[in-house]
Amino acid sequence: MHRVLASLLAFSFLSVSAQGLEASEWHPPLAADETGSFQGWYTRVVERGGLSSLAVIGATQVVGECIGRPAEGPGYLAVIIQDEDGTRIFEAYPPKSGFWSLRERVLEDPLSEEWAAFEWQAEGFGVISNKWIDIRIPERVEVQVALDGERLPWNRCLPWAGPEGWVEFVRFVPLHWLVYTLGTPADYHCSVWDGEVRQDMSGTGYAHQESNWGEIFPPAWVWAQGIGPDNHCRFAVAGGKVMIEGRPLKAWFLAYQSEFLSWEFSSARPGVLFSAFIRPEAGRFRITAQDRMRRLVLNAVAPRESFVTVSVPTWSGFEPGGIESFSASIKVQAYRRTPRGFRLVDGQQFRNAALEFGDVGDPQTEGGSPEDPVSPFPEAASEVLERDR
Repeated sequence: MHRVLASLLAFSFLSVSAQGLEASEWHPPLAADETGSFQGWYTRVVERGGLSSLAVIGATQVVGECIGRPAEGPGYLAVIIQDEDGTRIFEAYPPKSGFWSLRERVLEDPLSEEWAAFEWQAEGFGVISNKWIDIRIPERVEVQVALDGERLPWNRCLPWAGPEGWVEFVRFVPLHWLVYTLGTPADYHCSVWDGEVRQDMSGTGYAHQESNWGEIFPPAWVWAQGIGPDNHCRFAVAGGKVMIEGRPLKAWFLAYQSEFLSWEFSSARPGVLFSAFIRPEAGRFRITAQDRMRRLVLNAVAPRESFVTVSVPTWSGFEPGGIESFSASIKVQAYRRTPRGFRLVDGQQFRNAALEFGDVGDPQTEGGSPEDPVSPFPEAASEVLERDR
């Protein structure tokens, strides 16, 4: 029971994307009798005004227990670009890739930021690290990113802590999620080839960077992330269903930061309740997180036509497993409990945010708080939040 509970609390997520690959482009799958693992890094840079964004994903699938140490194996590389022309995805499967990470040094010295260092590279495709990115998919796309500024951690009170807290270091937990920063200043340059025509875009923005590692992705999940104009607010959320010893269990992690608040909620913490409304076929998602004194409500909607098919790690390699949009409109409302009930203390609207649904199947309503029955996109906050009087 202890193993099941710890694993439930440690559910994690990373988005790894691919679309429309020919059979010859897929890297060889793991053999049926081999135990596999993966680690990947996801960096999304949002332009200062929030009108465009680009994401770079680098991942390696390895055989055996190599996570957290230098490791090699078949790789995955993706670039997702969203601008006035829509969303474009470029992907490749480097036959040789490798990585190292110093994350576990946080156990020795949480006050040092040495643990934030990592590097992923693929022969002929380039390098991704916690400070810079220089990658290329030959004759298709090149991206350079320099992260140069303050790292904004998931938990400002405990900068070393990721969404899972100490549960991240429980070895038998099958999946882990770490957010390095929710919004670090970044310079970027991107070149895209359309035949012999080259298009360039450069600018400054803010980078969200995270990592996921473990065995394979869970059977169902939702992930969303956004940065407001000039980085005045930001959020990230992930959660859903994970299989532990053959049993489907659910967990959620949610962080929100603004000029006024820095809140994070986790299923790993006692007294935190979640409720979720999930409608992938309509591009809609709503989640409420609540503890004794706080309540955070996140409403997300994205045009159905803005979603693209994405792939995730499986025992057979990277395969299509979800849909993702970079055109989501997301509203976040934060409330504090007062003697007369919950009162609104902060609210923000995010444009062109990221929203992903992973093989969630039928529409879902997941209960959490008996005081907050789930309903789709309430017209006014009072409909949901004044019931605690």
